[in-house]
Amino acid sequence: MKKFIAALMCVATVFAAVACGNNPQGSSSSDDGNNADYAKRSKKITFSYYAGGYGSDWVKAVAKDYMDNVNEEVYVELKKSSDNSTAKSNIESNVGIADLYQIEADMFGLDGCLENLTSFYNDTTVYGENVKVKDKLPEYSIDYYNEKGEYYQIPQTAMTGFNWVYNKTLLDDTFGKDNYVLPRTTDEMLAFGDKLYEKGVFLTAAALADTAGGNYAQYALMNFFAQMTGLDGWNKFNSGLVKRNGEWVLSEDAPYVISDNRTAIEAAYKFAEKLYRKATGSEVQYLHKNSPSFEYKDLDKVFFGGKFKAQTLPSFAFAYVGGWLETEVSEYLKEGAITPKEVYAMNSPVLSDIVKTLENTAMTDSELSAIIEEIDNGATSSTRCSQNDFDRISEARHMVTENICRCFVIPKGSSNKALAKEFLAYLTSDRAQKIAAKNSNGISVLPFGYTPTDEDMGFEISAFTKSVAKVTKSDAVKIVDSAQLDKTFKKEVNILWFYDIKNTSALANNVYSGTATSGDRIYEMTYKYYNGMWSTLISKYKKSVGLA
Repeated sequence: MKKFIAALMCVATVFAAVACGNNPQGSSSSDDGNNADYAKRSKKITFSYYAGGYGSDWVKAVAKDYMDNVNEEVYVELKKSSDNSTAKSNIESNVGIADLYQIEADMFGLDGCLENLTSFYNDTTVYGENVKVKDKLPEYSIDYYNEKGEYYQIPQTAMTGFNWVYNKTLLDDTFGKDNYVLPRTTDEMLAFGDKLYEKGVFLTAAALADTAGGNYAQYALMNFFAQMTGLDGWNKFNSGLVKRNGEWVLSEDAPYVISDNRTAIEAAYKFAEKLYRKATGSEVQYLHKNSPSFEYKDLDKVFFGGKFKAQTLPSFAFAYVGGWLETEVSEYLKEGAITPKEVYAMNSPVLSDIVKTLENTAMTDSELSAIIEEIDNGATSSTRCSQNDFDRISEARHMVTENICRCFVIPKGSSNKALAKEFLAYLTSDRAQKIAAKNSNGISVLPFGYTPTDEDMGFEISAFTKSVAKVTKSDAVKIVDSAQLDKTFKKEVNILWFYDIKNTSALANNVYSGTATSGDRIYEMTYKYYNGMWSTLISKYKKSVGLA
């Protein structure tokens, strides 16, 4: 879920590849956990899946249960996709297609080559349950996947997103057991980094060498930008809407979506300048000095105290990663390259500059932190601020950045659509969700309403996985969709929360390398870039949605 057009497409391509994890995961295989005895069955569906951060054990487990206990006539042949873009290309060209895909790519606007699943949503009963498929789907999917009243995709995004994670073992060793308070604001986060640096520990790290989707630092910055705009403002920004005379209208005449959000652009960008810069002399450096050499698994390994290329490196205390972290480091634990650590997810610190958007613009950072503490303790209001300000701060505290891009689709060219739909109906069941979670360390990889428990799993779900669930599954959580694949405006205009004409790589990389445009000039550059081609971009968008 990137010359004028060439540069635009370059940026769009970079974003899309990272947004939906289009990193190669090995070559395609027709014998991935399959059994020759199953292959003798009279009926068959081919299931193409993408083994991302959650691995493939869950896929193999649900396929086996289906074949052993649900439909003993069907062979579910598993094929691991080499990458998402290739799978999507196969679907579009109707060449070498599978019957069912679990894919992480932009599948909108493909009604010409995807099976219409609207009746499947509305009329199909979930396996073993007296409910229709639509009643098991996450609430967000009903609107998100609606393409002019029709549905072609079934969601598979777990909505656990990316989270700030801290190494409690390291913090206890550094400051004394529980002798510290986790940062609630970004000013506190940097102050925390100052204290860590004095102890020889870096605040955080980023996988700056990862060009295949594992450099998650950018998503933290999107979250901070969205904190400034508010969730509705973030979605309106990506839809090209601005508020005029009390109504949201298309930003048609000029890039007002940029100028109306100047404060948010500058605040998030300037924090990135502080967090990711390479320090000189005696200055404090927050980003791990080896970040330019880290790919995502390197970052994971060092975060757990492992060596990098046989070298022992300084530690870092906070990482911005996903709920799959333990799955990714399991191989290092098995081989003894790392040892277990107390690692937990936490709510994102609130960007201190959010006070610029509040009714009380004079609020101090300590006052902001005190309000956040009340929010963390379950308060629904505060005597320290107005209800409007409290609600804004609470929303920001509960934002989780997610790429809504994982889905199931059936190609229109499939010769086994009915069987594929039966298997899909099974996947939405609690039975399948339990089996999938049990084979994913207790993580909900199928998003159809089931919550894993220790009793169901037959083992104690890790404290880390439970901490991720606590941060991401409460009613207060606000999902910041970084992919925005359902937004035609986002895709046609390629609207970005900032634009640095000198660079097309991730902001964290540019800041660390010293090539990033200054935060004092980034708004001007962003506005100028879009303003120079706005009429062309708007015409393109309006044509794509039938308004021209």
